[in-house]
Amino acid sequence: MLQALFGSPQRERLTRFLIEHVDTSFSPAELARALNASQRGLEKDARLLVEAGVLHEADGRYTLFRSFPLFAELQSIILRTAAMLQGDCIQELKQMPNLGLIVLTGRFVMRADAPIDVLLVGSVNRPKLDAAMRRLEKQGVSINYTVLSRSAFQSRWGMTDRFLYSIFEGKHEVLLDKWGLVSVPIDSN
Repeated sequence: MLQALFGSPQRERLTRFLIEHVDTSFSPAELARALNASQRGLEKDARLLVEAGVLHEADGRYTLFRSFPLFAELQSIILRTAAMLQGDCIQELKQMPNLGLIVLTGRFVMRADAPIDVLLVGSVNRPKLDAAMRRLEKQGVSINYTVLSRSAFQSRWGMTDRFLYSIFEGKHEVLLDKWGLVSVPIDSN
């Protein structure tokens, strides 16, 4: 069973992805797109995980098998390792000198309905930011983020932009606000 779980990096990425989308079933084609991997290889790994009792397959779609005896432990391991990787990413972001606002939402606060995971306001070193995100994606952790200039954020904030409102009305964490951009927060019930 352990060989089936941890026998390949792709299998780990597949398991991680399905744990993060625990109540959703996916076709092999959808998994291949989401994981940027070959459909044939994913089908092979999915079959091995079905045989090990980790996945359930119905009508050519795969989902996690919640009755798997080690489901809770596996979910805990996957989510904790993702949190550690994300913590490294957050530290890198905080060290970027020209960022004035960093807001975490989405996967960072366990909010599935958020449009993004991270909002960055200011000037960023794109190659450095892209490198940090690629490191996460190699580990199977995909982060959706948006970068806005300070003036674009202020303009959109002033007109209660729907996108920004959707971030701030739900669960979020302001990690950094050097410029006091969100000192008058939108009510976040």
